[in-house]
Amino acid sequence: MSDAELYRRNADDCRQRSLQARLPGDKPNWLKIAEEWQKLAEEVDAASAYKGRKMNTASPVPARVAYATSAAALSKSLPGAEWAEDTTFNAGEDILADPTLKDVYKEAILKGCAMAKGK
Repeated sequence: MSDAELYRRNADDCRQRSLQARLPGDKPNWLKIAEEWQKLAEEVDAASAYKGRKMNTASPVPARVAYATSAAALSKSLPGAEWAEDTTFNAGEDILADPTLKDVYKEAILKGCAMAKGK
């Protein structure tokens, strides 16, 4: 089961619990939690749909990271550096770890490439 499927299942469970709520304030709380699970599932789906590449410069420091739809979309590397593909890149995992990447992915999809500072 994928993360998105698990999150949708959690959302469904919360909606079901809202129907069984006995106290007046419980139903809206369960529905709010369900909505948050649903949003998370949609974010994971969106990130997983991004099939870009994460490229890192080998040097100099500070490193640069590019999220690109193809190697041809990359800018020229700095003197003495070259782009190297990060073969462990997983868009879904990365966006869960750092939600600010959502804007970077969006730019990469729209423009073919987006730059970020390396860590």
